[in-house]
Formats: sequence, C-alpha cells, structure tokens
Amino acid sequence: MSKQSTRIIHGTMMRVANIGVLMIGSSCYGKSETALHLISRGHKLISDDAVQLQHHHNTIIASAPHPMCQKIHLRDIGLIDTSDHFTEKRIIENACLELVIELCDQHQRPDNSLRPKIHDIEYLGVQLPLICFSMKTYCPPAIKLETLVKQFKLSTLTRKLTQPDL
Repeated sequence: MSKQSTRIIHGTMMRVANIGVLMIGSSCYGKSETALHLISRGHKLISDDAVQLQHHHNTIIASAPHPMCQKIHLRDIGLIDTSDHFTEKRIIENACLELVIELCDQHQRPDNSLRPKIHDIEYLGVQLPLICFSMKTYCPPAIKLETLVKQFKLSTLTRKLTQPDL
C-alpha cells in the first residue's frame, strides 16, 4: 500500500524569516489576524484557511489548494487581497514546511516554562517540529511568533554548526 502524497489541512502557511511555518489551531484562534500582522512586517503568505501539503523527497512542500486561499480571511471584514494593501508582493506560491506552530490558550500548554517545548508532528510520513504557542500575551502575537521563528532558526543553525562531522 502506498503512502498518501498530498493532503489538505486547515491552517495558515507563511514564510517567516525565510522559514516555512504552518500555523494550526481551532477556528477563531487568530491564525489569519496573526498572518496579516506578519505580512505587514514583510513576511510572505503562502495560503490562509486551507493548506495543501505535498510529500517531495522526504520534505513537505506547502501551497494554496485554491487561489482564494491566497487571500487573508478576516472575520467581520471578508477576504483581503494583500496586493491591494501593500506595495511589495507578499504572496509566494509555495514553501518547504519546516516548523508547525499550534496556536492555543495558555491553559492548553503543557507547562508555563519560558522556553518553548518542541514536540514532533507527522504529516505525510515526515516528522516536523511542533511548538505550542500561547495567544494569551501582552506582546502582539505576530511579533512574539516572529521572534520564536527567528530563535528556532538560530538554534537550528547552532545545532548544525556544532555537530561533529561523521
């Protein structure tokens, strides 16, 4: 029996600090609003509300399953075409999925530690890092998420540089 090679999931896919980030979480948790704020800070949208994942050489490539998913879906406002609001192109066709961030309430987090706990999640047979991200914060969630992604990028780079050559 062959593995599934494509899947569509509920979430928002962005490229933040050149890292492919999938935001997942229940409806009304702020994925689209966080995406809009990240876009206003110069990061790129791949897809909002639905994300197509495709297995490709032991990686996951994320893209929009439909052109409507390349617009931001905001409650009480409707669909937002970012090209109407920003001078730079803020939408890209796809990105390699490198990090999954689950938006959650503070009480849903396993603990209250200052450091993020990195768990694993599997999509299409590929293990990916998963971080639970509390939306209950005094800092704007997009700025906090952007900082988390940059910190993840730095720690990943540090691990690669400090691993001995085999």
